[in-house]
Amino acid sequence: MKHTLCVAKITGFTLIELLVVLALAAILAVQVVPVFNELVQSVRISALASNIERTLRFARSAAVFGRQHVGICPSHDGNRCIASTDWSQGWITFEDQTRDNLRNENETVIDTHVTSNKTDVRYSRAAPIIFNSKGRITQSGTIRLCDPNRQVNGVDIVMIHSARVRRQTNTLPCM
Repeated sequence: MKHTLCVAKITGFTLIELLVVLALAAILAVQVVPVFNELVQSVRISALASNIERTLRFARSAAVFGRQHVGICPSHDGNRCIASTDWSQGWITFEDQTRDNLRNENETVIDTHVTSNKTDVRYSRAAPIIFNSKGRITQSGTIRLCDPNRQVNGVDIVMIHSARVRRQTNTLPCM
Protein backbone atom coordinates (compact mmCIF):
# COMPACT_ATOMS: atom_id res chain seq x y z
CA MET A 1 0.00 0.00 0.00
CA LYS A 2 1.37 3.24 -1.10
CA HIS A 3 0.80 6.39 0.98
CA THR A 4 0.79 9.67 -0.74
CA LEU A 5 1.89 12.56 1.24
CA CYS A 6 0.04 15.80 0.50
CA VAL A 7 2.16 18.78 1.08
CA ALA A 8 0.39 22.09 0.90
CA LYS A 9 2.46 25.08 0.03
CA ILE A 10 2.06 27.70 2.74
CA THR A 11 2.25 31.26 1.52
CA GLY A 12 2.64 34.34 3.65
CA PHE A 13 5.11 36.92 4.83
CA THR A 14 8.24 36.25 6.73
CA LEU A 15 9.04 38.25 9.79
CA ILE A 16 11.84 40.04 7.94
CA GLU A 17 9.51 41.09 5.11
CA LEU A 18 6.95 42.36 7.58
CA LEU A 19 9.56 44.39 9.49
CA VAL A 20 10.89 45.94 6.28
CA VAL A 21 7.37 47.02 5.24
CA LEU A 22 6.68 48.47 8.69
CA ALA A 23 9.98 50.38 8.63
CA LEU A 24 9.17 51.85 5.21
CA ALA A 25 5.67 52.82 6.38
CA ALA A 26 7.14 54.54 9.46
CA ILE A 27 9.65 56.48 7.34
CA LEU A 28 6.88 57.63 4.97
CA ALA A 29 4.63 58.62 7.89
CA VAL A 30 7.39 60.76 9.40
CA GLN A 31 7.78 62.55 6.07
CA VAL A 32 4.07 62.94 5.24
CA VAL A 33 2.51 63.96 8.58
CA PRO A 34 4.20 67.40 8.85
CA VAL A 35 3.30 68.22 5.25
CA PHE A 36 -0.29 67.15 5.87
CA ASN A 37 -0.50 69.27 9.06
CA GLU A 38 0.84 72.28 7.13
CA LEU A 39 -1.77 71.71 4.42
CA VAL A 40 -4.58 71.50 6.98
CA GLN A 41 -3.47 74.75 8.64
CA SER A 42 -3.18 76.46 5.25
CA VAL A 43 -6.74 75.43 4.39
CA ARG A 44 -7.94 76.57 7.83
CA ILE A 45 -6.38 80.03 7.33
CA SER A 46 -7.79 80.31 3.81
CA ALA A 47 -11.31 79.39 5.00
CA LEU A 48 -11.13 81.91 7.83
CA ALA A 49 -9.93 84.61 5.40
CA SER A 50 -12.93 83.82 3.20
CA ASN A 51 -15.23 84.18 6.22
CA ILE A 52 -13.74 87.58 7.04
CA GLU A 53 -14.09 88.75 3.44
CA ARG A 54 -17.70 87.54 3.42
CA THR A 55 -18.35 89.47 6.66
CA LEU A 56 -16.85 92.63 5.13
CA ARG A 57 -19.03 92.31 2.00
CA PHE A 58 -22.11 91.65 4.15
CA ALA A 59 -21.45 94.68 6.39
CA ARG A 60 -20.87 96.93 3.38
CA SER A 61 -24.12 95.76 1.76
CA ALA A 62 -26.04 96.27 5.02
CA ALA A 63 -24.64 99.81 5.30
CA VAL A 64 -25.52 100.76 1.73
CA PHE A 65 -28.97 99.17 1.57
CA GLY A 66 -29.92 100.24 5.10
CA ARG A 67 -28.46 103.74 4.62
CA GLN A 68 -26.74 103.51 7.97
CA HIS A 69 -23.35 102.95 9.53
CA VAL A 70 -22.44 99.30 10.14
CA GLY A 71 -19.50 98.18 12.25
CA ILE A 72 -17.48 95.02 12.78
CA CYS A 73 -15.52 94.54 15.99
CA PRO A 74 -13.81 91.76 17.94
CA SER A 75 -15.98 90.04 20.53
CA HIS A 76 -15.50 87.26 23.06
CA ASP A 77 -19.18 86.75 23.87
CA GLY A 78 -20.95 87.53 20.57
CA ASN A 79 -22.64 90.56 22.13
CA ARG A 80 -20.12 93.21 23.20
CA CYS A 81 -17.15 94.72 21.41
CA ILE A 82 -13.74 94.61 23.04
CA ALA A 83 -11.06 97.25 22.53
CA SER A 84 -8.36 94.99 21.13
CA THR A 85 -6.45 94.15 17.98
CA ASP A 86 -7.01 90.43 18.67
CA TRP A 87 -9.92 88.98 16.67
CA SER A 88 -8.94 85.33 17.27
CA GLN A 89 -12.05 84.45 19.30
CA GLY A 90 -14.57 86.00 16.93
CA TRP A 91 -16.33 89.20 15.90
CA ILE A 92 -19.75 90.78 15.60
CA THR A 93 -21.37 92.94 12.95
CA PHE A 94 -23.67 95.65 14.33
CA GLU A 95 -25.74 98.66 13.30
CA ASP A 96 -23.95 101.81 14.47
CA GLN A 97 -27.07 103.98 14.80
CA THR A 98 -25.37 106.57 17.01
CA ARG A 99 -22.39 106.80 14.62
CA ASP A 100 -19.95 106.81 17.52
CA ASN A 101 -17.93 103.83 16.16
CA LEU A 102 -18.91 101.76 19.20
CA ARG A 103 -21.60 99.19 19.83
CA ASN A 104 -24.03 100.48 22.44
CA GLU A 105 -26.54 98.27 24.23
CA ASN A 106 -29.48 99.53 22.13
CA GLU A 107 -27.76 98.86 18.77
CA THR A 108 -28.62 95.64 16.98
CA VAL A 109 -26.11 92.85 16.39
CA ILE A 110 -26.83 91.64 12.86
CA ASP A 111 -24.20 88.89 12.61
CA THR A 112 -21.81 86.97 14.86
CA HIS A 113 -18.84 84.80 14.05
CA VAL A 114 -17.04 82.61 16.57
CA THR A 115 -13.65 81.10 15.71
CA SER A 116 -11.44 78.44 17.19
CA ASN A 117 -8.16 79.56 18.71
CA LYS A 118 -6.10 77.64 16.15
CA THR A 119 -5.43 80.71 14.03
CA ASP A 120 -4.10 84.07 15.17
CA VAL A 121 -6.28 86.90 13.79
CA ARG A 122 -5.13 90.49 14.35
CA TYR A 123 -6.41 93.81 13.03
CA SER A 124 -3.96 96.69 12.64
CA ARG A 125 -6.19 98.99 14.71
CA ALA A 126 -7.77 98.60 18.15
CA ALA A 127 -11.02 100.01 16.78
CA PRO A 128 -14.04 98.61 14.91
CA ILE A 129 -14.19 98.53 11.13
CA ILE A 130 -16.97 100.97 10.22
CA PHE A 131 -18.78 101.21 6.88
CA ASN A 132 -20.67 104.45 6.29
CA SER A 133 -23.99 104.66 4.44
CA LYS A 134 -22.11 105.06 1.13
CA GLY A 135 -20.28 101.78 1.67
CA ARG A 136 -16.91 103.31 2.41
CA ILE A 137 -14.61 102.29 5.27
CA THR A 138 -13.91 105.14 7.69
CA GLN A 139 -10.32 103.93 8.36
CA SER A 140 -8.17 101.67 6.20
CA GLY A 141 -6.39 98.76 7.85
CA THR A 142 -5.11 95.20 7.58
CA ILE A 143 -6.34 91.98 9.15
CA ARG A 144 -3.53 89.43 9.50
CA LEU A 145 -4.18 85.69 9.86
CA CYS A 146 -1.32 83.45 10.97
CA ASP A 147 -0.56 79.96 12.19
CA PRO A 148 0.51 80.53 15.82
CA ASN A 149 3.01 77.66 15.57
CA ARG A 150 4.86 78.85 12.44
CA GLN A 151 4.50 82.66 12.52
CA VAL A 152 5.22 83.01 8.78
CA ASN A 153 3.33 82.74 5.49
CA GLY A 154 -0.03 83.87 6.78
CA VAL A 155 -2.65 85.86 4.92
CA ASP A 156 -3.29 89.61 5.02
CA ILE A 157 -6.67 91.11 4.19
CA VAL A 158 -6.00 94.72 3.22
CA MET A 159 -8.86 97.26 3.26
CA ILE A 160 -8.73 100.78 1.87
CA HIS A 161 -11.19 103.70 2.25
CA SER A 162 -13.09 102.88 -0.93
CA ALA A 163 -13.97 99.52 0.72
CA ARG A 164 -11.80 97.65 -1.74
CA VAL A 165 -10.59 94.45 -0.07
CA ARG A 166 -7.70 92.36 -1.28
CA ARG A 167 -6.05 89.24 0.04
CA GLN A 168 -2.30 88.79 -0.12
CA THR A 169 0.24 86.36 1.25
CA ASN A 170 1.98 87.66 4.33
CA THR A 171 5.76 87.57 4.01
CA LEU A 172 6.53 89.30 7.32
CA PRO A 173 6.61 87.53 10.68
CA CYS A 174 3.29 87.41 12.49
CA MET A 175 3.50 88.84 15.98
